[in-house]
Amino acid sequence: MVGNGNLTATAGGKNVSSGASIEKGTSVTIKFSPAKEFKTTKLNISELGYVNTYDTTEEQSYTFTMSSDATVQVTFTQIDYAISISGNTDFGSVTADKSRAVSGASVKLTIKPQTNSVLTSLIVDGVEKVSSVSSNTFSFTMPSHNVNITYEFVKYYNITTGAVNNGTISVNKTSVIKGTEITVTAVPDKGYELLEITLSYKVNGQDKTQNLDLNGSSIKFTMPDSDVELTARFTKPDSRELVNYMILGDSYTDTAFWKDFISDFSSVKDAKDIGIGGTVVTQWITGLTSSFEHNNATQDIRIKDKYNVSNFVFHIGVNDIDGGTAKETVVANLKTLFTDYHNAYPQAQIYWVSLSLNTMFASQHTSDYLYVNAEIQKYMNGIDYLTYIDTCSKMFPDNQPVPDWFADGLHFNTDGYNTWSALILDALGYPKATVGDFGKADIYYSSNTFKANSDGTISNTGKVNGEQSLWFSELYEQNVYAEMNVKVNKITNKDEYPKFGLALKSKNNHVFFYIDAGSALTGKYAGLTYRTPVTLNGGFLASQYWNWSVGIGGNSTAVYTGGNYVKLGLLKVGSDLYFYVNDVIVNSVSNLTGMDGKSAIGLTVFNLDVTIKDYSTTTNVQSYIDAINTVASTRFDANSAYNIKGNNITNTTAGGESSAWATGVNHSKFYFETEITLNSVLNSDAAPKAGITVNLQGVGTLLFYIDAINTGSFGTNAWVGYVYRPSGTTEWNWAKANATYVRGLQYTSSKYAKLGLYKNGSRFIFTVNGNAVLDTSQFSQFTGQVNVGVMVFNLAYNAKNCGIVLSDKLLDRMFTTRNMADDIVVDGILDDAKWSNYSSDSIYSSYATDGSGVGFKAMAFMGTNAIYVAYEITSKTYVTNNTQGWYLNFNVEILVPNSKGDQVQTYAVAYNVGHMVKSYAFISKKEGSVYKTVVEVAIPYISTETLTGKEASIKLGLACRPGSEVAIGINGGTDSDWWTGPNHAYNNPLTVNKNGIDASSIIK
Repeated sequence: MVGNGNLTATAGGKNVSSGASIEKGTSVTIKFSPAKEFKTTKLNISELGYVNTYDTTEEQSYTFTMSSDATVQVTFTQIDYAISISGNTDFGSVTADKSRAVSGASVKLTIKPQTNSVLTSLIVDGVEKVSSVSSNTFSFTMPSHNVNITYEFVKYYNITTGAVNNGTISVNKTSVIKGTEITVTAVPDKGYELLEITLSYKVNGQDKTQNLDLNGSSIKFTMPDSDVELTARFTKPDSRELVNYMILGDSYTDTAFWKDFISDFSSVKDAKDIGIGGTVVTQWITGLTSSFEHNNATQDIRIKDKYNVSNFVFHIGVNDIDGGTAKETVVANLKTLFTDYHNAYPQAQIYWVSLSLNTMFASQHTSDYLYVNAEIQKYMNGIDYLTYIDTCSKMFPDNQPVPDWFADGLHFNTDGYNTWSALILDALGYPKATVGDFGKADIYYSSNTFKANSDGTISNTGKVNGEQSLWFSELYEQNVYAEMNVKVNKITNKDEYPKFGLALKSKNNHVFFYIDAGSALTGKYAGLTYRTPVTLNGGFLASQYWNWSVGIGGNSTAVYTGGNYVKLGLLKVGSDLYFYVNDVIVNSVSNLTGMDGKSAIGLTVFNLDVTIKDYSTTTNVQSYIDAINTVASTRFDANSAYNIKGNNITNTTAGGESSAWATGVNHSKFYFETEITLNSVLNSDAAPKAGITVNLQGVGTLLFYIDAINTGSFGTNAWVGYVYRPSGTTEWNWAKANATYVRGLQYTSSKYAKLGLYKNGSRFIFTVNGNAVLDTSQFSQFTGQVNVGVMVFNLAYNAKNCGIVLSDKLLDRMFTTRNMADDIVVDGILDDAKWSNYSSDSIYSSYATDGSGVGFKAMAFMGTNAIYVAYEITSKTYVTNNTQGWYLNFNVEILVPNSKGDQVQTYAVAYNVGHMVKSYAFISKKEGSVYKTVVEVAIPYISTETLTGKEASIKLGLACRPGSEVAIGINGGTDSDWWTGPNHAYNNPLTVNKNGIDASSIIK
């Protein structure tokens, strides 16, 4: 060991020590290495003139030939390490007494906070050391590595107490950082009691005041990012009722209209509302010391005798203006009111809430309200005991009444009172609290009944009028998605129809997508209502009532009691609105009043205490838009006969008739689809069937099916159809059935046929592999809400990818795509707009020249996907109401010559159609002295093996009985009448030959 390292030498293969004699010419090797915490920096052999520098902790060697005496010197230097410091220099600095130090050295840090700043973090080598700082210094021993030091200074703010009479106040800390909880102690003098403690500070340079909550066991507040001053008011008790804030005035303050005053002012200690509807200013001047007559009764007010009041809050003057008092007189009377109350209560602060505009008297008095507001605001500005509360310019920024705020044109609805009361509370220093992510959105305030719980959930308590809303804070957007999980705790106000859901609020509407919980809290109906301005008796606008007759909605999978939460979502894209229950769109609507622009979004409840959690919003809605056009997977009710996994069904043994019903689907408008393959026939059934079914209890069952005939080669029949079975019977009504051929249909040998069923009221469209093949509206008994599922007869099968669409908007788009071509809908409405879809070459008409209007107009059109045929027949022909004897009614024959030299033939009559007809309408009614019958038919090309859409002509035939009128049309008469009239013309073709309409004669 040499000093701070090791040095050895070898000569001729032997170790030698210092001072040894070595023969000239011998090779000498020296090896050297530093000790721990040292490094080699230099090797010097002066006699040889050799010098080399190093910066290493590794062993080194050097070999030379002995030529003379040699002195070997190796320099070992102790290692030093870097010290780096970083932090926010805006409020102070931290420096070290050295920038590098060797291991074991003492390093001293000096902390220099700026004025009104404090060091809140000092991390040395990864360890927080702020608690070890003493007298703004901290020392540490340098380790054997580089040291990184970070620091943070935070500005602190001062708490001062203003002049206080009749007591003292103190705080547990006088200089703290933002967010620190401060405890205030107030001690009244003997004979006095604490009335209020006021916190004064600045927000963005603007003065702000807040009255502290005195209701708890201790008085506390959270330090803002500003110096604060505390003042307290102590009052001497007397026998009068102590009132901290007295609200008084006209019907706006009357609790008959302001039903939720107590919950709105729940944070204000000793608040009292004595407002009386219909009163005027002079009555409240009298009421200071006396009673007054009003509404045929003595109003025993006598405020000075009965109440010890610290603050008065007036809303008064509207009835004066409406009653014809000159605006200048109203201003003078208000000044007298303020003076009288100040003389009676010299320590009290007097607030006057600006007169509200209204729609009931808008045309007569708006300018007078605004005049009084301006004059009183100007008068109050110079008087310290008077405060003007401006609600008018905030709620009516255009100086015009906003109908959306009002229930009856004069008094506010719930939305109006939520905002009006919040503006008053803000001015009094009791701002409505933000709860979680909820509070105020634009000018719309949440109800004052929600609270944040320690577990992160939010819950509410009941209100008198039962309607409560909770808006996401500062979220007022045109495109937005919000979701939350909701659990229902109990019903309030004994409501038999309580509701909860997600809502939107804009200037002209409050839209509410709700779950109708019902009195048993088991309801699953997902509905829609809204409250938008309507014209009331008197000709003025107001948003008085919710519109419960929208009629958009259906069942959902909502379960929300017994500890269960239901997930609700609401998407707004412009005016397009979508309501989700458990991630499935169950309701949607477009173009509601006031919904095309920005709106608040949140929760609305009726007479329910609820708890919410997992709430969130986003304005990045593209992913939701992209997902809207997909079919949501459906679930099925449990059925032990099947193997049901998610949205897939397998049946191997259950024979006879069997069904699997989609869970929670009970709607009047929907699309349901499934992909199905048939594996084998059970019970040797000759005509097994499989398809989509709907059921309405007490009405019956409707089945749209594949007719998997088993009399030849199973799986080769390509016919599909629909059939109806009334409730209470096992027999299907084949008289009202219909079927059609589907070209290329395959559904066996693991090949899947995709079946779809659209329902919109009484209209059903059945699709096969994406093609609409049957369209019927004849089953009006199924117009309402029905269940939907999969039904089979004697088949082992697999059904997969079962899905459901319940969104009105998406369904509307899907129905539109199912129109056969050129936006033509087969509905029997042959107006000018529809006729204009056809070229003149495809239309022919012929009418009698006697002015009777008797005649016809016919059309045939080769569409993109189907053939269209339309007849409009005006005659004096009688037709019966016989539903079975089709030959007793108008009968349109349709014949299409094809490329094989033969012709495809089908028909349409009043109560039935031939095979291949996908959709038809047959309408007959009397108009004056004639009957008008409309027939409209669509035949898809896919319904035949031979039609292509390129056929040269269509032959139309009409069977009818022209002649004298003998009865009242399709709804009356007897069969015998059909045969008794002259000129019976059954099978006489009513046809014309012109540009593709091939025929030979016309009935005269």
